[in-house]
Amino acid sequence: MKTRAFLLLLLTSAFLHGATVLTFNAPGGALQGNPGQTVFWNFHFSNTVNYLLIDQVDYITLTPAGTFTDLFSATAPVIGPGEAVDGLASYSIDPPAPFGFLSTGQLVISYDEFLVSPNDPGFDFDRDHVNIDPETSSAVASALVVSPVAAPEPSTLALLLFGAGAGMIAKRIGSRSPATRPAKSGSNEMTNTRRKWQSPFSRARKPGLSCRQIRVAEPFEGALTVSL
Repeated sequence: MKTRAFLLLLLTSAFLHGATVLTFNAPGGALQGNPGQTVFWNFHFSNTVNYLLIDQVDYITLTPAGTFTDLFSATAPVIGPGEAVDGLASYSIDPPAPFGFLSTGQLVISYDEFLVSPNDPGFDFDRDHVNIDPETSSAVASALVVSPVAAPEPSTLALLLFGAGAGMIAKRIGSRSPATRPAKSGSNEMTNTRRKWQSPFSRARKPGLSCRQIRVAEPFEGALTVSL
């Protein structure tokens, strides 16, 4: 009777083994990050039969570029038949990692499978344990080291236009010196005063006036006769 039960358990294990699926949520399994940056794998783990107890999550690679951290197994619940869970794992890219370096490998979840939930009061580890060694579920993963996005530099044409505009403004400001500024409203009176004190000889050139005899107008009160 015990032999038949043991053979039945082996057959059940053979059919149920590998009844899990590991996939990635956005942004997917191919990550990108700058040197010194920490990126995250967001995965989806589904179970079709039996009860699973997560042992650990690991990133297996021959081309490491940083440090992997399991953020899932410590708080993972018992995953029952037909259930699925989401989890996180981080990868901290080393600061010296060169740009363009690609780390490729597999994200691997190790778990134990049981016929009865480990949370059940009647659970017995040896009796209800399906697999002798932990089973695994994996998916292809990678991490690409990229350079930080630099801020765009101003174009040469924009710099030239800016310099030309600044030069024109400076030239206009310099040309408006006090000696060349337009006269204000009070300048007409000053101009008329200057005309009153002009040399009498300069006024004599106008038609109708003789250089022999010129009467000087204001501001002199009396008439002045000049004989030449």
